[in-house]
This record gives sequence, structure tokens and C-alpha cells, in this order.
Amino acid sequence: MICALCNLEKNPKSNTHYLTDFIIRTALNEEGVNVRSKGLYFNFDQENLFSEMRFQRETSPQKLEEILGRPATDEEIQIAIDDIEFSVNDKFCKDCEDIFGVIENNFHDNILNHFRNQEYSNELNLNTFNVDESKIVRLFFLLQFWRTSICDDSFSLSDDISEFLRLKILNMDYEGLETVPLSVTYLETLPEVDDANIEADSYKTGNIVSPVSGSNPYIILLNDFVIQLYDDYTFPYIYFYGLNTRESYLRFLNFNSLEFESLVFLDSERKEFLSNLIQPTVLNKIAGCRDFFRLHFQNKFGELPSEEIEGDFLDRFSKDENINKLSEESLTKFTKDFLGKL
Repeated sequence: MICALCNLEKNPKSNTHYLTDFIIRTALNEEGVNVRSKGLYFNFDQENLFSEMRFQRETSPQKLEEILGRPATDEEIQIAIDDIEFSVNDKFCKDCEDIFGVIENNFHDNILNHFRNQEYSNELNLNTFNVDESKIVRLFFLLQFWRTSICDDSFSLSDDISEFLRLKILNMDYEGLETVPLSVTYLETLPEVDDANIEADSYKTGNIVSPVSGSNPYIILLNDFVIQLYDDYTFPYIYFYGLNTRESYLRFLNFNSLEFESLVFLDSERKEFLSNLIQPTVLNKIAGCRDFFRLHFQNKFGELPSEEIEGDFLDRFSKDENINKLSEESLTKFTKDFLGKL
């Protein structure tokens, strides 16, 4: 194997995360726990009615049956053992994995707590980093972009920026990174005030982990971070569901600034942003479920449902908190339960 970072013939290092595990783990894991190998993943596709769920090998059988509506199959369990989401087995060597670890640990030890575990107010919230801190922030988040472009075929940086980042990462060179326009928005993530089980961490699963198709900006949803990178120096404006504002987006690109500013979305702003983000998917799922419900209703009763019955079904369905994690099995169970009460 030719390692994508050092360009040398090396033995591959298996299970190399291209999105840093300690950042994404709580968004993906069962009940939001901060433990490896308990991840649950759902693809969010605006074109498809059903979401494909994948899981890691330590996810509990009870949780899988709750989500799937059935026990996991042997094939699904084997996939969980063999294939870990947001990781690869054939792109990087161990020596380069060690380089990634140094960059990630530097961020974890010196920067992460400046974002998480902070008390934010209702005023404009910023995290501001000095010159030395900003170098750590930049190289860590640029690492997420570069590795994703290597490992995810749907996400591709330009050749020039990719090679620039490769050399910076390979040499752990923190200098000159301010020439890459980079925006980092932190999403404050809090439990519900009236949550009876407020000590639990399940609220942390409300965020999304996903690279976003497109460019300028290149965007990655990274649990409680949303990161953006430009390689078009005209800096075209994109609203992106309320993430950016025309008045301030240039400021937060931190272009040619030795210090670094990161905007913070308060928990209420985070919820509004995520709601805007998933709304097109939800609307498409509701429309698809109308046809699904009509078919099952007609099969059982020999006629189409009335507007009142159909409206009641869609109203209850649209309020389901797991609407974006919809499998065919779970929708079938939801529909049968509804029809069984008529």
C-alpha cells in the first residue's frame, strides 16, 4: 500500500478514523456514552424514505432491537465487526497514524475544554484563541478536511489545497496555516431543563456527523462543531440553513489572521440550525409515508383512508422524535400499531 500521507510503500494501519473519534463519539454512540465501539449511525438522505442504520460491535442487543424493530441479523453483526464508520483500513500507515495522534492529542489536551464545558451567555458568544493556540486549532480542523477528502469519494478538495495540507500534516508544520480560510462554529449542547433523567447523556446524540457534498465552502458536520473551508478566495456567501450571516461570515473565516475566532451557537440556536437542516428530509419522509400508509390501509380495509384518518396518522408520525432514523421495519411497526387501534 502507498500511504496517502507519506507517499511511501508501507503496511496499512487498520481502523484509522478520518473524523477524530473523541469529537464524534458522543453524537453517534448509544445513549451518548463516551465509549469506543458503541456507535449507531444513520444516513440522512433527502431522496430516500428509509434511513440505513449501521452499528458498532459493542452496541447492546436491546438498543438494536429497539431501533430496528427486530434482532440484528448475522450479516449486520458481521458488518459491525468488519466495518467501522468514518474509519479506513487501507489509506495510512502506522507511522502516519502516529502523526495524526500527536495533532489530535495536542488539540484534546490544550483546546477542547475551551469549547466544551463552558458557560455561555445570551450575548454574542465567541471563543478567541491567541497565536499559539490558533495554530493548534487550525491544524486539527484542517486535518479533518484532508483525511475526509482522501477517504470519502463524495468529498474532494482541490489538488492545490490537498497537497498544501498533506505537507503541513506530514511535517506537523503549524506555520502559515492562516492562509487557509477556515471557519469553526461550536454548537453548545445541553440537556433539556425538564428532562427527568437529566444526568443521562442521551441528549448528546442530537447532533449530526456528516461531510456535506459541495465546495466553497467545504463543510463537515462534526457533532458539536461545524467546520468550513474555502479555497476560492472570492469567498462566495452561503446561508447553509442559518449557519452563516452575510454580515459576519467573512470575519469568522480567520483569513490571514494570526489569532482565531470561533462563533458559538447557544443551545437554542443549535436546535434551530439543526431543525432547518433536517426539515427538507422530514418533509420528504412525511410525503413518502403517506403513500406507505395508504397502501397498508387499503390492503387491510379494501379502501383508501379518509382525510381525517390519514391526517391523524401523519400528525402522530411527524411528532416521532426518531423520524430521521426511520427504517422500513420501524415504519411497518408504527403503521401496524396505528391500524390495529382503528
